[in-house]
Amino acid sequence: MSGLWRNLSGAFVDVSWGVLLFVLVVLCILFATGVEARFIYTDF
Repeated sequence: MSGLWRNLSGAFVDVSWGVLLFVLVVLCILFATGVEARFIYTDF
């Protein structure tokens, strides 16, 4: 059972890192295209 739990926890770690990298890439694209700046300006 410990081996199964180790595999599950490892899979969760891989998924969390994948999601984190995906979010970072999306944020970089948003900042590069200036979408974030437009959102900030339209708030005021």
